[in-house]
Amino acid sequence: SATHVYLTGPDTGRSGKLATVQCTSSPAFPEPQIFFRFSQSVEIMDEIIETQKIESGAFVSTIERTVVLPEDSDEITVDCITDNNVQNSTVINILRPFAEPVFEHEDDILSIETGDTFTLRC
Repeated sequence: SATHVYLTGPDTGRSGKLATVQCTSSPAFPEPQIFFRFSQSVEIMDEIIETQKIESGAFVSTIERTVVLPEDSDEITVDCITDNNVQNSTVINILRPFAEPVFEHEDDILSIETGDTFTLRC
């Protein structure tokens, strides 16, 4: 059984854009099964799963997944877990574009003349 999993991926990403995370098991026998768990639903764009037999006869499993980062969250937690419950986690901070500015004012403005002064909040 695997005693450790190594998880790599970005610290930050943009909402709606792709992010790739990779998880690799420590050498183990029998062949370790590994999978990802995301803290919220993501669209999977690509996945690569590989297992290599090394000289000692043990196996190293790797899973790489490319997902679309959610547009309605500031972060997502990614867990990599083996079939014997060894796990590692990382958090991807999600950057979102600024929304269009909205100006608020206290008076009903019907028209603006040169020289008028207003207090606006953005």
